[in-house]
Amino acid sequence: MPAEIEPQKTEDRLFRALEIMFFITLVASSGQISLRDIALGLLFIIYLARKIYHRDFQLVRTEYHSYILLFFLFSLLSLLKVEDFNQAIHAIITPIFSYIVFYFMVLEIIDIRKIPRYIGYLYGGNLLFLGYGLYLDHFTSQRFFLSGNSRGTFAGFIVILSLSLLVTARGKLYHRFLYGAGFLLGLFALFSHSRGAILGFTAGIILWALLYLAKEFSWKRLIIAVVLLAVIFTSFYSSDAIVSRFDRIMSYQDDSSITTRLKMWQTSLDLIRENPLLGIGAGNFNPTALRYVEEVREESPWSSHHLHPHNLYLQIPLEQGILSLIIFLILVGKSYYIALKNYLFYPEKSWPFFAALAFMAMLTAILGHSFFDFPLNRTFNGFPLILLAVMNLLYFERRQRKANQQDSAK
Repeated sequence: MPAEIEPQKTEDRLFRALEIMFFITLVASSGQISLRDIALGLLFIIYLARKIYHRDFQLVRTEYHSYILLFFLFSLLSLLKVEDFNQAIHAIITPIFSYIVFYFMVLEIIDIRKIPRYIGYLYGGNLLFLGYGLYLDHFTSQRFFLSGNSRGTFAGFIVILSLSLLVTARGKLYHRFLYGAGFLLGLFALFSHSRGAILGFTAGIILWALLYLAKEFSWKRLIIAVVLLAVIFTSFYSSDAIVSRFDRIMSYQDDSSITTRLKMWQTSLDLIRENPLLGIGAGNFNPTALRYVEEVREESPWSSHHLHPHNLYLQIPLEQGILSLIIFLILVGKSYYIALKNYLFYPEKSWPFFAALAFMAMLTAILGHSFFDFPLNRTFNGFPLILLAVMNLLYFERRQRKANQQDSAK
């Protein structure tokens, strides 16, 4: 075979291996942490091998490029302030570095023509682990959705993805059956002990309903939206476990989780005022805040198993400084802006519309939950958002290119 053709064959093999591993990662992204880490690690190794082979170490420039790198820079600079270096390194690697690496890999792997396949693999993995989790919770002594608050957000994501796929009429009849099953089972999985996940989901599903109505208002759509919301909220209201947990909010003295959160939030505010630029160091809420409560506030600290203040908007400035929070909010604002532009421009029966609708509702759900917890700490929540954010970005840039070409042709 001619020598000049061999590099192309090698490129084909490397990219094909990268793409196959990417599909596997999408399926495994909803699973347990060991499975997610193995899949992401293998994907990263193949990605680096391809980079080394081509001697190409440049990063793809996008709307988010500078802000992501700035955020990571402040994460590294916060190491200058840490008390526990091991915890700081762990926090930077997972989830910060994992998210950044996944984002830049997706940018280079994803093909806009194959977006239906990516969604299919992601959603298939969601259904697989949805069934697995419900089995563990209800038929074994193990816990999946009941094991942590972050799985509540994951269940809400499945509900939103299922509804978004249903209204955009994607796929054949059996696909729609799967979307309907995903909606019902995801709603059932939301009956966890996480009030924050339910509050976040409530915000996300209300936004989803408003976007669904605003795209093309009709009385039929209004009835569908009202019935849908009624089914969801009636299901929550009929759950004694959920009602009792929310009732305890009204008398927070009887709820240790609420009193602990209030103490953690007040401590976080005090430490932010003392460390506004670089914070106390990534991942160092536990040692620094516990010491501060004991030595400065002279109060009894909370349990040492709390590794974050259960509020993302306090955690970021606390551990990395106020500028990191500003950068994060800019990224959030840009993400909403790009998705909203796609939502307004593209027709309802299209993948760009699906990506925009699902992303805005899911982002709202996780941001709402983030007032009470740190669901982004689990990459099974972050990876779907990154994938949809990249899809929205590609659709947005494609539309801009077409608009520029039309302007040039005039």
